[in-house]
Amino acid sequence: MKTFNDMKEEDYYEFVQRFDNVRLELDDVNDCFEVIKNLVMDSPAEPYFQSILQHLLFIRDDAQIRCAEKYILLKWKDAVIV
Repeated sequence: MKTFNDMKEEDYYEFVQRFDNVRLELDDVNDCFEVIKNLVMDSPAEPYFQSILQHLLFIRDDAQIRCAEKYILLKWKDAVIV
């Protein structure tokens, strides 16, 4: 969990740096989703965003497996961003 929280803080800091003049409430999951959805809608990134969401739906509801799968997804996200 510590790794996830550390990554969350790093991502938030990077987001603030990129969008310094944009003020959003990022604590609400629906607001975050809407921002991302609106950014990719009708763009070449839209099918990739849909694919990411579909893959997230495949995460099983098993605590041990879910943790491992989230870790893999976070590593995959890092690889895609870099």
